[in-house]
Amino acid sequence: MPLAQRLSRLLRADAHAVLDRIEAPREMLRQSIRDMWAAIGDGQKSLQDRRQQLATVLAAKERAATLLDALAEELDLCLDQQRSELARDVIRRKLSLERRQKIIQDDELAIADEIAELEQLLAEQQQSLDALREAAAPHLRSPSGDAHDEAVACADEVSENDVEIALLREQRRREAP
Repeated sequence: MPLAQRLSRLLRADAHAVLDRIEAPREMLRQSIRDMWAAIGDGQKSLQDRRQQLATVLAAKERAATLLDALAEELDLCLDQQRSELARDVIRRKLSLERRQKIIQDDELAIADEIAELEQLLAEQQQSLDALREAAAPHLRSPSGDAHDEAVACADEVSENDVEIALLREQRRREAP
């Protein structure tokens, strides 16, 4: 039995070595980075969608508040004129609108919580991506000194100073007549 186990282990090790050569670790690492970028992009789209939903809910909340103010004025008018039947109808509409307003408020809180969670998740994903890119940078450079691989690796390393200089150039270009 030990001989069979040793042969099995040897065959598995050889199979793993072949797979390691086939997988091209540098390409797998690059694909992992691309996948993380895609996940962050999807998360940002979800965040944008949630923010749009929140804006819609806030607009509905404002409309409901305006309608409640109008109904309060109508109710005052009905009660001043001692029109209890009309007042009952206004109260019915007011109660319905207050219930709807409560639902809107619950939606607002739920969406705000989702936005906070998405922002936290995106921040964590961005940190993970930055850490992976930093750790992977030496491995993504070509050992043969391939200029293309070097250019790709350097393209990801834009410093704040580079951004500031580019901004100053753009501002100067736009100021020129």
